[in-house]
Amino acid sequence: MDLYDYVKISESILNKLPGYILILDTTHKIIWANDKIVKSYGLESVDELNGKGYADLRYGVCERTSIIENYEKLIFTLRKKLACLSYLRYSDGWKLTLCEKSPITDGKNEIIGLISYGTDITNYALVDVSRFVFNSVNEFNHTSSKQFSYLLEDETSNIYLLSERQLECLFFLLRGKSDKNIGKMLNLSPRTVESYIQEIKHKMRCLTRAQIIEKSLNEGLLNTFPISLLQKSTPLFAGTKKKIHF
Repeated sequence: MDLYDYVKISESILNKLPGYILILDTTHKIIWANDKIVKSYGLESVDELNGKGYADLRYGVCERTSIIENYEKLIFTLRKKLACLSYLRYSDGWKLTLCEKSPITDGKNEIIGLISYGTDITNYALVDVSRFVFNSVNEFNHTSSKQFSYLLEDETSNIYLLSERQLECLFFLLRGKSDKNIGKMLNLSPRTVESYIQEIKHKMRCLTRAQIIEKSLNEGLLNTFPISLLQKSTPLFAGTKKKIHF
């Protein structure tokens, strides 16, 4: 079974599912998309998407092509599902989406493509992206827009075996936050934050914070989001009716 056979078999079911569904081949070319994807790009038919890559698309996603394709290459390499959190501009406005991508295999267990399933969480009141978006546009993130795409952290991206708290501190350290600011967001004292950063230095074999930042950039950790920030109750999440302020 090739990828086109997979689409023929699955199309009637996929079109009935909620969310944004996309099927791509191993060269990141679009093979099929559901109606929600088509409309989000201001198009009339899926035929206008077939065979195109991210760089060919309108609106925000084209500006994140290299990052998104790197995520997908990782999926092909690891042969496993990964999730990412993105804030991008579409034809009908800005959307915060939680997207899961899984490899598609044939009868010989060879990877022939991937399926992407996105959920619009813009209005879920879990994440207030307003401050985070502005803060993400810094010297490490060269883009003229306020968009972002982050791979959600799992055992694959946690190459230094950092603890949950260490990952959270690293995330905010890479965004130029001080120990005091990190402490406020994570309900920790500045001294405790400093101790976590010292542990990060040890695990990453760095002597300074600048070396942590440099190594993180070189190894793609800037675009990794600690999933614990979406899971637990902290001052960032004082109940689901409150919002996270980064």
